[in-house]
Amino acid sequence: MEFQKLESMSFRSYGYRVTGVRPVTILAKLSVRSEIGFADARREESADYERIDLASANHTKVRTLGPELVGGHFYDLLGFRKTLRLAGLKESDLGLARAVILARLIRPGSDLRTHRFIVSNSSLAELCEIDVATLAKDRVYRVADALYKGKEVIERELFRTERTLFPTKETLFLFDLTNTYFEGNARANQLAKYGRSKEKRSDCPLVSLALVVDDRGLPVYSEIYEGNVAEPRTLAAVLTHLGELGKDDLFSPTVVMDRGIATIENIALCRSRNLDYVVIERANRAPRYREHFTSMEGFREYKDAHGSPVRLWKLSQGGVSVVLCSSARRREKESGITTQAEGRFLADVARLENSIAKGSIQRTQLVSERIGRIKAKYPKIATRYDFVLAYSEDQGKVINRRRVDRVTKLTIEPKPTKDRDDSLLGSYVIETTHNHLDEDTIWGLYMTLTQVENAFRSLKSDLGLRPVYHQLATRCAAHLFISVLAYHLLSAIELTLRTQGDTRSWQTIKDQLFPHVRSTLMLTNDQGIITHLRVSSVPEPAQREIYALLGVRDPLRRIKTTAAHL
Repeated sequence: MEFQKLESMSFRSYGYRVTGVRPVTILAKLSVRSEIGFADARREESADYERIDLASANHTKVRTLGPELVGGHFYDLLGFRKTLRLAGLKESDLGLARAVILARLIRPGSDLRTHRFIVSNSSLAELCEIDVATLAKDRVYRVADALYKGKEVIERELFRTERTLFPTKETLFLFDLTNTYFEGNARANQLAKYGRSKEKRSDCPLVSLALVVDDRGLPVYSEIYEGNVAEPRTLAAVLTHLGELGKDDLFSPTVVMDRGIATIENIALCRSRNLDYVVIERANRAPRYREHFTSMEGFREYKDAHGSPVRLWKLSQGGVSVVLCSSARRREKESGITTQAEGRFLADVARLENSIAKGSIQRTQLVSERIGRIKAKYPKIATRYDFVLAYSEDQGKVINRRRVDRVTKLTIEPKPTKDRDDSLLGSYVIETTHNHLDEDTIWGLYMTLTQVENAFRSLKSDLGLRPVYHQLATRCAAHLFISVLAYHLLSAIELTLRTQGDTRSWQTIKDQLFPHVRSTLMLTNDQGIITHLRVSSVPEPAQREIYALLGVRDPLRRIKTTAAHL
């Protein structure tokens, strides 16, 4: 009852009679009144009356506008136009470069798809002042090449601008490597190499992207490598770049790396350059501290972001600090992965056993090759079992001028003495030069690596990083770099929202903004004169809320053209 009273008072203040009226209906009326008021305000600015045949009203050339307004606002905020000038882009290409980068943010895809989106689906042509009648798709390729050519200057200037717009005392830089796959064989592409795919697409040639982001997810530096590049080899170029940034901005960065990159040599490289670091060494160091992980004496318990317990203990060792970490959630995950892997291992062995029993595969060499492939596929699981082969009783004899070579049975036997290291599941060791920090702060620094994981997820899912269609290495690199430039915009948008307590992703915001469009109304008056009005639709309340949060305004004006009725 109290809720109903408050509700009635609230709606009476708008002049509505509430008796017998559902709240949903009242809210709909309020929305309509708001939109009518918005239209009235615009009409009062400049009245232009005609006698119109309402039956003639129609509209055409409908183009998306909402995401373009938000993307364009942040494009200007980050100073892209000035940066691209510094990078050597021609003045005549600046408008198209803006459209190409925004198209990747809004409707990601190939360069051909970008051309179609600009010409046929988006208001980018109006916003960027592009004549679509003369826009050939080859110009999109050339602009992409020019952007990649200016990569060094562009990334440096964007980094400086973003540090000014989003100031922070942290100098935490998170580094990781991912790869994506090609459609087609890409034989003429020097970057396309077969390797271990992070997306389980090892059947396709790959290309690799190294990325550095800060602790808030804003990109700092990127580099493109062959698909089979060894992860540790990529660090030297990254450290050189970060060292240059530090000279310009007078800060000393802390590098955070995952175990794929943190070899002993790379850790030594960080030390030689006097760079602080937070890493998990590539070699598993947990067995060195088995006694500590078993007794858990001295560990303190904390909670991770999911509320799951994490136990930590800090030790000083050789001028650096190590933090022993035991995570219940990670233990559960690793245990599940191990169980699934063992199930797949046993299934593969069972298939081989069945093939031998049927006689499909019996030669010793072929059976050994199959066993070798299984061991290579499941190296950790395979060490827990012995493979035992049974041979024909005539094995090695020459019968009918042929030497008998026949495996009749395969069995596997668990190794009871093999230490499965189950006691160390969920355990890992963080090493850092930050000796003055306590264990939970060091652990928190390492956990910020989720920001670079989020960046890769956005690049692949939201910004069209995969798959790659280009058959030339330079075009392929340009395609990936445009996705990185679009990620500068995406991360700035999401960070701006987070600072205002709004946790919506770019994808969610974009979906809400797509219905805000620009179109041409066609009206015929009583004299037979056709009037075309190019207008932006009235934003709905949810769209106006987003624009207000981000400080976005529509710069496009109403355009009126007339023609005699034929």
